[in-house]
Amino acid sequence: MIVDTALRDCWLQADDESLSAECTLDFHRASGHGGQHVNKTDSAVRITHRPSGVAALSQTSRNQHENRKHALDQLRRKIAMTIRCEADPGFHLPAVLPSVDNGKSYPLFAARLLDLFAESDFAIKPTAMMLAISSSRLLKIFHRDPELWQQVGRLRSEAGLSMLRFHS
Repeated sequence: MIVDTALRDCWLQADDESLSAECTLDFHRASGHGGQHVNKTDSAVRITHRPSGVAALSQTSRNQHENRKHALDQLRRKIAMTIRCEADPGFHLPAVLPSVDNGKSYPLFAARLLDLFAESDFAIKPTAMMLAISSSRLLKIFHRDPELWQQVGRLRSEAGLSMLRFHS
């Protein structure tokens, strides 16, 4: 899905309440392993972002509020991984890369990185050149996040390109 950059970036930077306002939240009972506490409460949360259609699910905790927070973080990551926009020509790597676990700044970083990658027809060398880094450095950035690495592979595969290999 392709949307306006400002709109996608607004979704990624929105606080939890603002993002939730654009979503449908469904609460249900968790399934799977968990012993006597499973299926006792409606603590699992499925969030569907109405404007983009992207959905996320969390049932890792017995606490509905924790699952809601976790699902919102997952939703931001999924939006970043799947919603492509026109690449920002002024995008450059920050001096310190955001942590993969940072639910606020990392999704925006990953989204903009993938936008550049898409603009370069999913080729490593041209993307690295736009960022003024080496191809091996770009591969390391992609590889440090398993979800980002998988998305890079998916995008290349859909474009008819071979899978990337990473050698540490």
